[in-house]
Amino acid sequence: MSHKPHLGKIGEEVTIPSPIGSLDYDSDQILYQMAGGQVLVSNAPESIYDDGARRADGTCITGQINSTLYRDEVEGSFRFWAFHHNKSSQKLKFWIHICNITDHTVSLFKTMDGYGDGSATSAACTATTRFMNAVPERQLLAVIPPRDSFYFAYTGRGIEPLCSVVYVAEFRVVSLLSGEVAKVLVSHVVTRSEVEDPTPYAIAGRIARTNATATTSDDYRGILQHWGRKGEIRITLTEDCPVQCVKLAGIGYAGEQENLLSRWDVLGNPRERGEVRFIIPGKLNKLRQAYWYTEYTIDIHIANNTRQSIVQTLYGSIGVNPGFVHYQLNHGKTQSYHYNLKTAVRISADRDFRLRTMVMPSSWLPLGLFFLTGDGV
Repeated sequence: MSHKPHLGKIGEEVTIPSPIGSLDYDSDQILYQMAGGQVLVSNAPESIYDDGARRADGTCITGQINSTLYRDEVEGSFRFWAFHHNKSSQKLKFWIHICNITDHTVSLFKTMDGYGDGSATSAACTATTRFMNAVPERQLLAVIPPRDSFYFAYTGRGIEPLCSVVYVAEFRVVSLLSGEVAKVLVSHVVTRSEVEDPTPYAIAGRIARTNATATTSDDYRGILQHWGRKGEIRITLTEDCPVQCVKLAGIGYAGEQENLLSRWDVLGNPRERGEVRFIIPGKLNKLRQAYWYTEYTIDIHIANNTRQSIVQTLYGSIGVNPGFVHYQLNHGKTQSYHYNLKTAVRISADRDFRLRTMVMPSSWLPLGLFFLTGDGV
C-alpha cells in the first residue's frame, strides 16, 4: 500500500527545514508590475519623545511634539500610512492636514482605512486586518476652496504614553467642477492632546528631527510612487527540487521594488526630493525602498513534477524574526496568523490561486513564500 502524504491544517504553524535557498532575484519565474497611486509614508521619528530626552548618541531631543512628522504633495488617488510610538509622558494627537494648493475647489474623499493602537504588534495587526477587510467606498470628507485646508485627528482624543498607533488609509482628490485629479499638500502632524487646530505646525518651515545618529537609522518617511504590485509566480517542483522559496518585500524580483523619496532630511530641513539612504562611511550604504504596506496581488501557479500528490504553500519567516502574516486567498476573508523565528504557516493546498497580502509595519523583512510537496517538513 502506497504512502499518502499528510496535509496539515490551513493556519498550522510548521518548522521550516534549514537550509532552504530562495530563488535568485533575477529569476524569470517571478514577475511584478507596479499598480495604484502614490503613498505618503510617516515612520520617522518612529518613537516620539518629550523635549530633553536623549538619542542613542546622547544628543538632546527637542521639537518632536507640536510638529509635522512628514509633508509632501500627492495627486489623485493616494494612500497614507503611519506607524509611531508615543515615548513621551503625555497623551498625543495625530492629525492629517490637507491643503488645496491649486487655483480651483477640490473634493476630498476617503476610500477605505484601517486603524489600530496599543502595543506595537497589536496596533499593526489590527490596522492591517481592518484595512484589508475594508470595502472600497468613497466617502466625501471635505470640499476645499483654493489655498484652504481641511484636517482631522485620526486618533480621536489621543494616544496614551507608551502606546503605539498605526493608521493606513486611501484617499482621492479631484476638481469639484471637472472631476479631474487634483494636487494637494499633505502634512502628518503630532500635537499635545489639548490642541484643536494643527495648522500652525502643518505650515512651519521645518519638520520634526528624527532620532537618527551617525550609527543608528531613523529615516523611513517620504513618498512611494505606487501602493501595489500585481505579480505572477510560476513554480515547478521536481524530485530533485521538491521545495522552493520566494522572498517577499526584500531587495526585489523584476518589477517589485521602487525607491522611497523624501523632501526632508533627518534633521527636518527641506531639500530637493530624492532617494533616502542610511550611510555609515566605509561600512554601509543602504537605500530605502518599498516594504511595509505594499499591497501584493499575486497569481500563483505550481507545477508538480514529483511522485507526491499533494502540494502546499507556506508563508512566514526565512529565519530572521517572529511575526504575523495577513493574507486573502481568491478574494476571500483576511486571515491572520503568527509565525516564529524559523516557522511558517500553511496557507494553501491549491496549485493555482490568487494571493493578496500586505506586510505590516514592525515586520522583519523579507518574508518567505514556501512551495513544497507532501509533508515537505
